[in-house]
Amino acid sequence: MTSRLLAALLMIVVFAPSFTKADDDAPSLSANKKLQGELVEPRGSIVGWPGFVDRYYGYMTEIPVSLKAGSKISIAGTVLGKGRKVAMALLDPSGQLIAATKRDTDVGSSRLIVDEVGATGKYKIVFISDQIGAFSLTANFPEVRDEKKLLDTIARLKKELADAEAELKEFRAKSSR
Repeated sequence: MTSRLLAALLMIVVFAPSFTKADDDAPSLSANKKLQGELVEPRGSIVGWPGFVDRYYGYMTEIPVSLKAGSKISIAGTVLGKGRKVAMALLDPSGQLIAATKRDTDVGSSRLIVDEVGATGKYKIVFISDQIGAFSLTANFPEVRDEKKLLDTIARLKKELADAEAELKEFRAKSSR
């Protein structure tokens, strides 16, 4: 086996894990909320990135997002660090790449807009950079609500209300002295 072939095989084994599964520790993205993170190791590649014949390698993460069929999503991403390149893609619930920014062209920040997704389900935003470091991401889309999310929201709001009422009661008690 030639050294070039061996090196190519090693690159595939080391840097080409499957990206059909989202990062286990990646939080699901909420509509209109900023998500911040750190890209700390090369994570692999995406096959079929527009404008790239083979694979697109880099420091990357996948962020799950729930979308409803027909929804529009607008994603803005930023990286810190001089000259860092950034690219983003959207994978549908089956793991197929449905939209992507140009690779290796955006420096510092990038924007991806998908006018309409075809199915309701868990999509993945792929965020990739050529260098290690911090990133932030914001996405605008209609929030898909389910019973659990609504119950969680109600519980959180009840706690906030109880805390605010206790604070007001304490404030009034101090004011009347």
